[in-house]
Amino acid sequence: MKRLLLLTLALLPPVAGAEESLYGTHTYLITGYYSPLPGQSFYATGSYETDLILNGEGLQGADGTKVYPGMLAAPGHIPFGTQVCIPGFGCGTVHDRGGAIVDAGVRPQWQYPRLDVWTGYGEEGLQRALQWGMTQTEVTLHPPGTVASSVNFSTTGDIMQTLHLPFLVNLPHDLQLGDTAPTVEDLHAALGYLGFYNGAGSTHYTEETRAAVLSFQRDYYVVEGPESLGAGRMGPASRAKLQQVVTQHAVAAAFAELWEGWQFTSELDEGSYSTDVYHLQQLLQREELLSRAPTGYFGSDTKAALTAFQLREHIIASPYDQGAGRLGPRTTARVNALLSASPYPELYPLDTQQPVLSATDPGPVLPLFLAVGDTSPHTQRLQRFLITQGYHTQTTGYFGPLTKAALQQYQQHMGLNPSGTIDLPTQRQIRQGRAPDDKKE
Repeated sequence: MKRLLLLTLALLPPVAGAEESLYGTHTYLITGYYSPLPGQSFYATGSYETDLILNGEGLQGADGTKVYPGMLAAPGHIPFGTQVCIPGFGCGTVHDRGGAIVDAGVRPQWQYPRLDVWTGYGEEGLQRALQWGMTQTEVTLHPPGTVASSVNFSTTGDIMQTLHLPFLVNLPHDLQLGDTAPTVEDLHAALGYLGFYNGAGSTHYTEETRAAVLSFQRDYYVVEGPESLGAGRMGPASRAKLQQVVTQHAVAAAFAELWEGWQFTSELDEGSYSTDVYHLQQLLQREELLSRAPTGYFGSDTKAALTAFQLREHIIASPYDQGAGRLGPRTTARVNALLSASPYPELYPLDTQQPVLSATDPGPVLPLFLAVGDTSPHTQRLQRFLITQGYHTQTTGYFGPLTKAALQQYQQHMGLNPSGTIDLPTQRQIRQGRAPDDKKE
């Protein structure tokens, strides 16, 4: 009988007053989400994979509707099909949900319910999402099918135009030993920009040029070794990879400019949601204390990572201290000092997912005694190698606890001393490549 009563109640039409309170004009917090594509030169969280996670795959809404201009994600109490008119955007339709798209009061820092606007595919969609930021505005909700859906889907420019990119490269033709051409000088500049070439800029493709190209090719897994087809020659694959890597470096440098002069000025605690929290998460990720993508929301993972930072820096004596997991005055002073020393958290990886050519790929030549605390291209190369070999870390350029743990796992699987540093046996093993899978535990 109880089950029948519940079913009967569920089939009853909604109370008129409830419907009237849902529809009409209300204040909402509007954000944007997009559908990432492989091969972008820039990702909001640093990689295609983590942008997919942050944007909920970005392929279709929760009701199965394929993403399109005008799709909205709304809290669960707003029925699918509800139409929402947003100033400056137009009238869209609710087809999606989201873990952070909640009603007012569900998270204490949000006074208003949230709406998420789908902004498009790839870098153009990301640019629109960045332009939205977090906008608090009055919107009007209408019952399904009562207004014409029409949205303004224009954008002020793509991310490459928005960012100041002082250096890019374009090599329209293949180049090899013995060539003399103006583009060889461009090649020298690009290789020098990436740290592979220290010679004088010239129009001649010399043995020194060939050695630098080979070093680049091996570091980025274009070729396996000096005897491989195309080794030391700038063919189509090498030219494409060089352009991609230079562009990614330039984007990272441009984002470094955005961080110049940044300092934390307000205290932060669990439950906060702001740009400051996003920056704090980026800093904690650089320090390899936070492994998830920055979201701007100060949740339990961020609190745990900040507590680990405070313990490491001797700001607190135990995780049970009063200020644990909170950005108070002493913690603020320390993170600002870190930003002054190294202002930009390198969280836009150059290549987070390099293809593995074979089970015994050669790895990069790394200096001995590379260990926790190092911040250099050597650490970034080590991180890239560990990722391609299947060990979890990040390409931050900072040698922190995640990199050490990944290196120790690699050393254990190779039968080496799991020191977590680059000693001579580890250096040789990495250069030789990964051992066959049957040597793994």
